[in-house]
Amino acid sequence: MIYTSLQKIRSEEGYESDKYNRVRMNLGLTACTDKPIPLAVIFEANGFSDAVSLLTCCDGLDRHCVVYNAWCAEKFQDLMVDPRSLNAYQAAVAFSHGKITEDQLYWYKYQADEVLNEWSKTELIQSAMEQNPDLWTRESIKSLGHVDEVIDAELPKSEIQRAATLAGYVADPRPREVSSVIHCSFWLTKQHGRQKTRKAQVEKFKEVFCSGAI
Repeated sequence: MIYTSLQKIRSEEGYESDKYNRVRMNLGLTACTDKPIPLAVIFEANGFSDAVSLLTCCDGLDRHCVVYNAWCAEKFQDLMVDPRSLNAYQAAVAFSHGKITEDQLYWYKYQADEVLNEWSKTELIQSAMEQNPDLWTRESIKSLGHVDEVIDAELPKSEIQRAATLAGYVADPRPREVSSVIHCSFWLTKQHGRQKTRKAQVEKFKEVFCSGAI
């Protein structure tokens, strides 16, 4: 079972935080103590959004977060067109089963993040080329570290960019990135009509973080 406390929430969120006050009021608590509060109780009292955001006030969640992240991203592997993005997703799955270390997981996350960095630079180059085409040559682009084909490459579609972003988040074991995974995967769900709806995300969250199954 995963726990937090009012002291942890206040330390993380601040005394005037709406989330802190909602937890205190909804659970009928007055004193700010370190008495453990099950996350499952907060989920039932405050709802899904608060429970997700308060993961940062809980300890020992690295594996829980990655298990949940990998589940959210499972249906979007086909959109991870760069091998580094797909490798990051597969690394998250491996980490959730205890097959690789956290340091190894972060290496795959770094590789996935590099995909976005390269695409961002490509977009800047494409924009600059459109505005001042005479200033850009194949040699000048290569000097920035890009392959020759960047001149003729189409800009990545928003869905593919979002899937690459999701891959980087999925391979990040920090609790604060769970909300990013949820928003990113839900956006892709709406765009592609995939099976994992918000209701399914909520139920899986309860299973991973509130049931004590992991």
